[in-house]
Amino acid sequence: MPLRCMLLFSAMGLNLFSPLHVAAVDEVSGQVIERARAAISAESTLENIVTLIIEGEIEPIEDGLMPAQVRLIARKPCSQRLEVRMDDLLETTLLHGDNGSLIRTHIAEGISRMRELTDAERSTIRHSTQNLFNFFRPALRDKEVVTYKGRVERHNTLCDILVYNCEDGSSTVRYFSKENGDLIATIRKTPTTSLEIVEEGEFYAEGVKFPARQFYYQDGKPLHRFEIKTIQINKALASGTFRMPEPKK
Repeated sequence: MPLRCMLLFSAMGLNLFSPLHVAAVDEVSGQVIERARAAISAESTLENIVTLIIEGEIEPIEDGLMPAQVRLIARKPCSQRLEVRMDDLLETTLLHGDNGSLIRTHIAEGISRMRELTDAERSTIRHSTQNLFNFFRPALRDKEVVTYKGRVERHNTLCDILVYNCEDGSSTVRYFSKENGDLIATIRKTPTTSLEIVEEGEFYAEGVKFPARQFYYQDGKPLHRFEIKTIQINKALASGTFRMPEPKK
């Protein structure tokens, strides 16, 4: 369950504006995106975010599963450290550029096992890291293209629909409130699964608005809830935060 939670949590979509961004977005989509960004914070603030530290708790819906404590550290453009702790088990996912690893540690026993991330896992986490700093603009490294798909009611809110298509066949659908530009829900689709994240509440950190809670649904079934406890923006990170451990011989 922990790795599954980590990869699903990484799918959440919490760069500098350039002609490349314009080329990947049609005119109406661009207007929706800029309105959604303005609902979060000032443009200059979003562009100057370089590091994020997010801490919170995952509460599973399924009976018998324990809550998990989450600590996510990310640095622009493509470094992430995600720690998920359930009781005595700590799973740490590291991504730094194109390198990634997973370390599973049984804390009481002091035993750790490590493996490299698969190509699919690296791709998912890399994409999520870009999204953390893009704030709804497309992930250009994944050749993501955005298309406006009209309006629909989603979770009792009239929404503008944007579809983000990647070259690998995956896609992300985002629903933004027509009234105020807030992100209402995100659906991340791959050839084998669908994950919906529904936003709720507001959490402010240094003038930037984040959702206070996120509800996750996999293939339409409730999975877990994530609640934010703290967020730090542009905090200096410790040396070695994203360093890959040396494999034991």
